[in-house]
Amino acid sequence: MASPAAVADALEAFIRNQFRVSSDDPDFSRDVHLFEYGYVDSVGATEVLAFVESNFQVQVPDEQLFSEEATTIHGFAAIVAALTS
Repeated sequence: MASPAAVADALEAFIRNQFRVSSDDPDFSRDVHLFEYGYVDSVGATEVLAFVESNFQVQVPDEQLFSEEATTIHGFAAIVAALTS
């Protein structure tokens, strides 16, 4: 079982590294809309999904993947944590 905080830590590290988000970016947070702010695009979304599914051994259902909750690090972490419990 993965805690939401542990998933959020891993997701944030992956997104910062993969999409080259500066550590001093004032707009980036775990609650920012990753798509509206341009941190992740549609191709990037598949990379994030692949990262989550391989690292946490979960299959994210489409209805959750396309939910509003899956647009932020905190929201996506909550989805993943629930799937691992």
